[in-house]
Amino acid sequence: MIKKLQSLGDVIKRIKTKNKTLENNRRMFPVGTKVKVITIWQDFSYFIGNETGIVIKNHKNIRLGIIVKFDYPVEYTDGTTLNEFNFEPTDLIKI
Repeated sequence: MIKKLQSLGDVIKRIKTKNKTLENNRRMFPVGTKVKVITIWQDFSYFIGNETGIVIKNHKNIRLGIIVKFDYPVEYTDGTTLNEFNFEPTDLIKI
């Protein structure tokens, strides 16, 4: 029996559907909003899907225009560290 694997896009859509973020928009995330990242992949970077932070910029006309400063840096095994990152509204929930 061959098991069909889900694509990364399918997994992300399932997560966003479960968290009801598919209708999110930029107006929901003004600067200063406390958020949780729910996506596991954005702009060639992986996430656990539970990182928290605060919105420090919201470029309303850019797809990945919501800049989040993390409460704790995101550290990768190759030594890369992210203190902030760019997201789209569907990647985030308010906390």
